[in-house]
Amino acid sequence: MTTISKGNNFITLINIFTVEPVNQQKLIDLLTLATNESVRQIPGFISSSLHRSLDGHKVNSLQTRDFNRSYKKKMYSDIFKADQLNSNGDSTGGRLMYSNMALDINQFIKDSSSVNLDQEAYSSLFFVESKYLPTSEISKQLSDLKIKYPNDSAFVDMLTTQYVTPVK
Repeated sequence: MTTISKGNNFITLINIFTVEPVNQQKLIDLLTLATNESVRQIPGFISSSLHRSLDGHKVNSLQTRDFNRSYKKKMYSDIFKADQLNSNGDSTGGRLMYSNMALDINQFIKDSSSVNLDQEAYSSLFFVESKYLPTSEISKQLSDLKIKYPNDSAFVDMLTTQYVTPVK
């Protein structure tokens, strides 16, 4: 269980949903599905929990994220803004936000002095890029990454499976 405290880089988001009692379980099922299929994939995910009120009118959602990297807090906030733009029909605005997030992450990678592949940063990068780049471009970047970091080929293969290989 995650502990909410002042001394860590975690942030806990609390959402309170009001529903008719007949729809409480439907909302819990929907939030569980969204968490399992999408929210857990966002880099920095720590935990998620749902709490139902006894009267059936409320569902509380708590999600904890780790923002131990300089780009992460802004990225997390911008993901929701970009998704909101996309859901409102502004796919250009959404792609632009994702593109800017990728620039921030690339700058973070460039500024780090490590000669090793930063798996966390690259996971974030390809998650973001998968939202606006064609699969062919992601595939090319991953091929280049595999050449640059041959000792991390298993990690790059995992990213390829996640972001390039079609789901059957």
